[in-house]
Amino acid sequence: MVEDPVGILQYCFFATPMPFFPFFSASSGFAASISVPVASRPWLAHYKSIIHHPMSLVQVSRAILAGILISIGGTAYLHVGGIPGAVLFAFGLLSIVHFRLPLFTGQAGFFLVTSLKEWRDLAIVLLFNVIGCLAVGCFLPEAYDGSDIIFSRIETGYAGCFVLSILCGIIMTVVVQAWRDGNSLLIPWGVPCFIMCGFCHSIADALYMAAAIKFDISLVVDYLPYWFTIVLGNFVGCNIPRYLSYRI
Repeated sequence: MVEDPVGILQYCFFATPMPFFPFFSASSGFAASISVPVASRPWLAHYKSIIHHPMSLVQVSRAILAGILISIGGTAYLHVGGIPGAVLFAFGLLSIVHFRLPLFTGQAGFFLVTSLKEWRDLAIVLLFNVIGCLAVGCFLPEAYDGSDIIFSRIETGYAGCFVLSILCGIIMTVVVQAWRDGNSLLIPWGVPCFIMCGFCHSIADALYMAAAIKFDISLVVDYLPYWFTIVLGNFVGCNIPRYLSYRI
């Protein structure tokens, strides 16, 4: 049993750079003034190792939230459609980069490829991004139908989906790198660009799959191999900019 629940709250919100409280980071004067001495409370050392682990429960919940935010953008696109819907979709990625949430297509171009641990963590991020999308898509009203998008993916074929997902991955890495460099203006342009071009985004497609299940589950089953092709294509595309550019 935890001896000092107040200490845990202090550590969570003030002694760590939590995504939702950037102004209470460990480097701030306020945080330093109330920081919890780990040496005097041994159980905090174990808690610290958990909270900072890349795939702790905190990070898993953040990966789910990233999927939910992408789903909100995707829901706007399903409801509005066209260029306005594509512009509204950008809300999802803008929110994700603002809170520094782990998104598969936002991390695939930046992880350490020589680390087996980071390969595992990337796979876990993908899994929980999809869970976040399923949590939204399965409960959308029937007015939000993703069947047309799923059917168009199947009609495009494996090779077509692979190429379109590569192009989407390139855009994702470029806009994320631009944001890291302090330029967030590329996101409202890049997201509508890949949507209006029909490029395939594996996490958004998870929402469309979930939204289509209630209409035609066999269509979704048929689409699953195409989705894995899109995941691979996104991964390849996300890594193209850093291998062809010395800057990334």
